[in-house]
Amino acid sequence: MFIGRKEEIKKLNDIYDNDEFEMILLYGRQGVGKTTLLEEFCKDKSTIFFTVQPATTSENLSNFSEIVFSHYNDESHKPFLFWDRAFDYIKTKQQEQKDSRLIIVIDEITQVKEQYMSSFLNNLYENFKKEFGSTNTLVIFTISNTEFVKKYILDNKSALSKIEMKKIEIKTFLTDETAEIIRHKALDKSQGTNGIKLLRFRADEVLIRENEVNKVMYKIINGTVISYLNYGSDNEYLVSRLKENALFGEYSVMTGEPAIYTSVAFSDVIALEIGKDEVLNYFKNGILNPIDVMETNAKMLSALKIHINMLLEENANLQYNRQ
Repeated sequence: MFIGRKEEIKKLNDIYDNDEFEMILLYGRQGVGKTTLLEEFCKDKSTIFFTVQPATTSENLSNFSEIVFSHYNDESHKPFLFWDRAFDYIKTKQQEQKDSRLIIVIDEITQVKEQYMSSFLNNLYENFKKEFGSTNTLVIFTISNTEFVKKYILDNKSALSKIEMKKIEIKTFLTDETAEIIRHKALDKSQGTNGIKLLRFRADEVLIRENEVNKVMYKIINGTVISYLNYGSDNEYLVSRLKENALFGEYSVMTGEPAIYTSVAFSDVIALEIGKDEVLNYFKNGILNPIDVMETNAKMLSALKIHINMLLEENANLQYNRQ
C-alpha cells in the first residue's frame, strides 16, 4: 500500500520528465520513508539503485559494481577498482542504448562516517557531473543525517552549499488524516467486526520486548518493523525486517512463553492489534491471511537458522582452538 507523498512524487516526475542531466539530494530523518518513496518513483523506470553500506570505500564500490553488472546483464566483468571506471562503464552502456533515460540512486550516504561524508559526497558529485553532465541521466542521493545537511549543504558558508543539486526534504507524512485513510483501507474487509484495534507507533518505539510475555500480536498495516535478538546489547542480532501484511508477536501469544525477540518500529507504523481469542474471527473475516502468516514465520525461521549456524560455527572454532 503506497499512499501520500503525491507532492514529492510529482516533484520527482517533473524533474524526470525534463529529460536533462539533474542531481537531486533527498533528505529527511531515518525511517521517514525516503527509500520507499524512491522505490515507488523508480518503479517501471530504468534504475541503478545502490544503498551505501557501513563498510570501506572499496567494499561499497564492489557492491555497486555487482548492481551495475546485474542491471546490464553483464557477467564478464570483475569489480571496478575506481569509481570513475564504474561511471565510464555506465556511460558507455547508455550510449549503446541510445541514451535512454537512466536513474542512478545512491541511497543512505549517512552510512559513511560523518568526517568522511563531505569528501565522499563531493567526489561523487564531481564524478557524476564529469561523466554524465552531457547526458540525460538523473542522479539521486539520500541522506538521513539532517543536521549534516543543514550544517554543510544548506548553509551558504559551506563549500558543499555550492554543489548544484535540487534539494527535497522528506518529512513525516503519517498525520492523523493519513492514518485515518490507512485505517479505512485496513477495515474494508471487516465491516461488522467488533473490537478491531489499530495502533500508531513512532519510529524507534519498542512494540514487543524479548523475554517478556506479550498478550497481543500485531499485523503491520503500514510502515516497517525490525526484530532483533539481544536488542541493545553487544551481541545484538537482526532477525527480520517486516513490512505491510507481516504478522509478529504470535509466539508469545500462542504459547504463553516470553517473546524470543524484540520488535522495534523502524519508521512510523500503523499496526492491527490481535489478541489470541480474536485470531479465528480475523481469519474468517479475511483480516488475516494464512499465507501472510506462513511467509512471516518462514522468514523468521530462516533468519534464526542462520543465527544458529553462526553459533555452531563459533562453537566449533572454539573447540578447535582448545585442541
